[in-house]
Amino acid sequence: MCEYEYSLETSADRGSLWRHWADMAAWPQWNDGIETIDVDGPFAVGTTFTMTPPGDQPIRMRLVEIEPGTMPPTSFQCAM
Repeated sequence: MCEYEYSLETSADRGSLWRHWADMAAWPQWNDGIETIDVDGPFAVGTTFTMTPPGDQPIRMRLVEIEPGTMPPTSFQCAM
């Protein structure tokens, strides 16, 4: 199992943050750690996606938990 953790303080409101998280196709626009992303469904539990970090191999993942109103609103699991 792989894990990754990152934190950041911001003055942005939760609604704005939630919209950024829910728009997975746009993650590479604001997350320098993602070169490309291919999402296989909606922002919902069970959806799988493949992220490619810059200069690295693609990582296949699955959304396993989504908690609206919490930050971050999701838990991911490697889908190997």
